[in-house]
Amino acid sequence: MRTDFFTEIGTNVEGTATAEEAIIQGKLDWTVEIQPLIASLTLRDDEGEPSALLKPVEYKFAAYRGDTNDILGLVGTNYKIIQNKKSFSVMDDIASTTQAKYVSVGMEGVGAKIFMVALLPGDLQIVGTDDTCKKYLKLTSSHDGKSSLSMGFTPIHGLSRAVLSLSRKGLQDKVSVRHTSSNERRLSEAVRILQMADNYFGELENVFTGLAKVPFTSDMLDKMLDTILPVDLESSKKARTENKRIKLQEVYNNSVNIVPEAKGTAWAAFLACCEYSDFTRTFSAKEGRASVAENRFKSISEGTSYDFKNLAFNSIADLAGI
Repeated sequence: MRTDFFTEIGTNVEGTATAEEAIIQGKLDWTVEIQPLIASLTLRDDEGEPSALLKPVEYKFAAYRGDTNDILGLVGTNYKIIQNKKSFSVMDDIASTTQAKYVSVGMEGVGAKIFMVALLPGDLQIVGTDDTCKKYLKLTSSHDGKSSLSMGFTPIHGLSRAVLSLSRKGLQDKVSVRHTSSNERRLSEAVRILQMADNYFGELENVFTGLAKVPFTSDMLDKMLDTILPVDLESSKKARTENKRIKLQEVYNNSVNIVPEAKGTAWAAFLACCEYSDFTRTFSAKEGRASVAENRFKSISEGTSYDFKNLAFNSIADLAGI
């Protein structure tokens, strides 16, 4: 049975009542510290003998985990530490307002990025079919100084478990979260985020329903493939690309995760692209770096899989006149 992508590198925290409980269960209850960055220079004398010289690096600091001393990133003077418990506190306001349920918490690498996922009540319904999508919120915080606290709106197809996140003009699947220690302002921020989530999922429901009403002809399928998996006759990767096209068509024609009433529609084409991208494609790992599961997580969250699905959606929507 397929599991949601965020459980592959995260910890299942279903049943926890607060963000703090989820953080403790997921072993994210560590603190972040910073120290001035010191560079170790190797110098050589006239006879070539090496010696070490330690020198501070101006305006640079190392952010690290207080429990393991693992380095999380290099940051500047404007960097402000937001501890994990404070980062995720807005989730409690969202949960108390909507009865959202905590699903998982996790981190990338040794903790440079951490995340918390909650399931919103109610499904996204594809009108005219028995198809549904679950609605998740994914809160992400960074300790490497490269990104701010953000909330992602993540729809996951009920049958295939493929992630259907989309970002296009007028349809943004991510929003920056304003951190505040004031309870009143924090609640206001939760209301703002929930309103944006409602708008996003509501618009997706309309768009997906529209796709389910449009027949997807073989000519449209060919045009879609030429857009998302173009074959360069002169390329050494020609055979590999053609094989990808065959596999995607097999998913479109034979997937058991596409309900009968959606078969042969633009909605089925998009679902096939998402299922292919998340589950048929292969993900690799490099020795000493991220694991296969972590690379898959990154790809689906904001990498090549995410980009592929957005390209596919835009192509399908254009062909369908949506």
